[in-house]
Amino acid sequence: MLQSVALNPHQATADALMTKAERDLIDIDTIDRFADYGIMAQRGSTDAGDWMEQHRAEVLNRVASQGWCVVRGLDLHDARSFRHCIARLGLPLVDDYGDLPMLPSDDGTTGVFNVTKYPAKNAILFHHEGSHTPTPPRHIFFQCTLPAQEDGETPMVDAAKMLAELPAEIRRDFETRGLLYRRSFVEGFDVTWQTFFRTDVREEVEARCAHDGVTVHWQSDGSLEIETPRSAVIRHPDSGREVFFNQVLLHHPACLEPAVRSGLKGLLKGRSLPRDVYFGDGGVIPDESIAEVLRAHLRVAACFKWQAGDVVVADNYATSHARRTYKGPRQHHVILSRA
Repeated sequence: MLQSVALNPHQATADALMTKAERDLIDIDTIDRFADYGIMAQRGSTDAGDWMEQHRAEVLNRVASQGWCVVRGLDLHDARSFRHCIARLGLPLVDDYGDLPMLPSDDGTTGVFNVTKYPAKNAILFHHEGSHTPTPPRHIFFQCTLPAQEDGETPMVDAAKMLAELPAEIRRDFETRGLLYRRSFVEGFDVTWQTFFRTDVREEVEARCAHDGVTVHWQSDGSLEIETPRSAVIRHPDSGREVFFNQVLLHHPACLEPAVRSGLKGLLKGRSLPRDVYFGDGGVIPDESIAEVLRAHLRVAACFKWQAGDVVVADNYATSHARRTYKGPRQHHVILSRA
């Protein structure tokens, strides 16, 4: 989403820096790494939840050492059984996704959400769930009900290895300057601020934002712009490793298709993009830097081929995830935990 030299910080002067193949996650190793990250659940007559409780140490130890693992053989094909099974790990699960763009599961199971509805022809780039919010989830759990007919992998990235792949100067900028996420509630391009904050009282919005360290900017037309300072790099609470922990690839305009980026700028007529990200001091993050961030992810990403009933358990602080383009119907669910 941003630029590299002077001029308008949203002028697409370096779109060619990020290729379509990179943006679509085509330039990625898609070899099935289940053998490296998978656990085969030999259940027999054991209930899936019982199996998960009995193998809790094995699953969580794999996650602690590798960042994530796939559990296959539990045959979890609906939201209710998925929630029951994950609850047996004994972690504090999240019941409400708050303001993040997830919808409850179709059957309404508490704390189980449909994965983000995003066009199949577009990839969802690498990110750490909720890392741009004050209370990011610690663990994330995915379940496959229906794998795509073609592609649709969920590439996973070790965030410490990815950070080590960045050129030194770019890494130093992210480490020392941090990030500033900007969200503009522009009518016709996003939900209204009243819908987002679930109130039409400005004072309530201001109080909530002040509590979360978010800066509020009311515009002359009554619309709202908010800015949230966050780190780009953190130290993992358990391993102590420095990890790249953010959502720059979901917020920066360099990651948009060039035509979409140009069209948005034209429609907004000089107003801020609905979502954007800068360095923490307000400086523009160059397109070149964002292209290098994506390439670093692509170099270390690991894929596996989803099978119906598969479950992924991941440390959201240690591992980022993405979604490749796909063909045919695809149905997945997600659960989050705070610890």
